[in-house]
Amino acid sequence: MKACKTPCSAECPAGTDIPNYMAHYRKGDLEGAARILMQANPLPMMTSRVCAHTCQTKCNRCSTDEAVAIHSVERVVGDYILAHLDEFYKAPAKETGKKLTIGYQNRCYPRCLLLKRACDEGELGEIYYAKAHAVRRRAVPNWGVFLNEYEQGGGPLIDIGTHALDLTLWTMNNYKPKYCVGTTYHKLNKDTDQGNAWGNWDPEKFTVEDSAFGFIVMENGATIVLESSWAINMLDTREAITTVCGTKAGGDMIGGVRINGIRQNRQYELTPNFKAGGAAFNDAHGSEQPAEREERLWIEAVRGGAAPITKPEQAFVVTQILEGIYESAKTGKPFYFDSAAE
Repeated sequence: MKACKTPCSAECPAGTDIPNYMAHYRKGDLEGAARILMQANPLPMMTSRVCAHTCQTKCNRCSTDEAVAIHSVERVVGDYILAHLDEFYKAPAKETGKKLTIGYQNRCYPRCLLLKRACDEGELGEIYYAKAHAVRRRAVPNWGVFLNEYEQGGGPLIDIGTHALDLTLWTMNNYKPKYCVGTTYHKLNKDTDQGNAWGNWDPEKFTVEDSAFGFIVMENGATIVLESSWAINMLDTREAITTVCGTKAGGDMIGGVRINGIRQNRQYELTPNFKAGGAAFNDAHGSEQPAEREERLWIEAVRGGAAPITKPEQAFVVTQILEGIYESAKTGKPFYFDSAAE
């Protein structure tokens, strides 16, 4: 029995019992390792990809050779949990009274709320095709650990692609993926002639992908194309917006919101004017920024009992799809989401 925490566990913000779950992992007991890991960390499949893992700097083996790859083991255990979700995540027998949300503040832009409402009210009909846009021509974040695959886990796909995909799934109200095909590229990260918005990056440190793309098929047959890039030779760049196509009309968030369709045997395009509102003194939240609106809605959900604007199960599906794209890119094969339940 340990009398005190080991240095690695003490360094972990969650206080994870790292030696204990490592011992189970060495014996091949992934379930046991997962149970121990989840006592302190309910979402290891996510943290293993985004945490800086400073625990490794305190590993006892640093004094003899090099640290144990704790983050890699956590990722393997996290993937095991993803493949056995029903065993690790069960609905509570009764409501706990606790609430959880995820920060997807792009949902709170007026253009996003309007297109979402149009879809919810059936104005676009059945949404069967969509595009999630997260493309920058040259805007590579060159600070922190953004470029380091070992510490960050991924590049534009998990940085900005996640927001575009969340908007798309939310607008469609479709969270049942069937399979996906993905590709990732390292085509421009070694360039020295860069023209980057935030100054030159270090090519030797740029180990995450510079662009990633996914083709997602939902259970009802709808398809989504996801495009994400920090650096690509393209003029048509868009970020954190979606395009949706339905049986009655289509819509996108280019320049605000555009709704297109056919009326009286004529093509039409409707562009709402977001600058024309009611009386300013009668518009309590008219000047809210998206982050402020998200904060207000979360506080109202906690205090008043309403559901949060972003539900954790929705964000979980976003993460599943992103991981499926990475896995497909790695194997060169489609990734089927029903395999996670086997």
